[in-house]
Amino acid sequence: MPIPDMLIAFGVFGETLNLNAQENSIKYKYFVIIAAILLSLGVLGGWVIGGQQELQQR
Repeated sequence: MPIPDMLIAFGVFGETLNLNAQENSIKYKYFVIIAAILLSLGVLGGWVIGGQQELQQR
């Protein structure tokens, strides 16, 4: 069974793209600051919500 010419026209090809970009160290500093803020907001919110609850005796 012969291969149609259309399938030959859409053959497999590959390309490689190499980028040499310098890492920006300030983004890691901002990540640590934002992570600390979100963690403290989570702990504070849990403390406030947990402080409003009362234990119920059964």
